[in-house]
Amino acid sequence: MALIRFLAPFNKITKVDSLQLDVKSIREMAGELVNIFGKEMDVILNKEGELSPGIVILVNRRNAHTLKGADTVLQEDSEVIIVPYIYGG
Repeated sequence: MALIRFLAPFNKITKVDSLQLDVKSIREMAGELVNIFGKEMDVILNKEGELSPGIVILVNRRNAHTLKGADTVLQEDSEVIIVPYIYGG
């Protein structure tokens, strides 16, 4: 089961800092998170079903945007960290 970690503000939505899910891809994980936590978690994927540019998904500390995006494969021992993209400077 992949370990999913939520950083602010997502841990405020989920009311947990982490959970484990039996999912095979970022796309599948996104659907499960919406099923569990509701529409507020519907920000991971855009309307085309690809990773939203406003979210950073780290899979084993690598940005999923530079991997296979929403089709990035998750293994049983994968660690996924979900954080908002930080703008500005």
